[in-house]
Amino acid sequence: MEMFISDRNKLGLITGKIRQPILTDPTYSKWRTENAIVKGWIINSLNPDLIGNFIRFPIAKGRHCHNLL
Repeated sequence: MEMFISDRNKLGLITGKIRQPILTDPTYSKWRTENAIVKGWIINSLNPDLIGNFIRFPIAKGRHCHNLL
């Protein structure tokens, strides 16, 4: 999974290198879309029994993601 996300230049969303901008920032919409894409990739790679634990997190970044990679 890490190679897949790194290959698409999105690993920073998980590591925190790409930070969530404030709502009024012009880049917020792009960030929100990219975050949703990464969350979707991660959720689709999970065992169905684990999806409920992950889907409640609003952003892809966090300790829960590091454990999956």
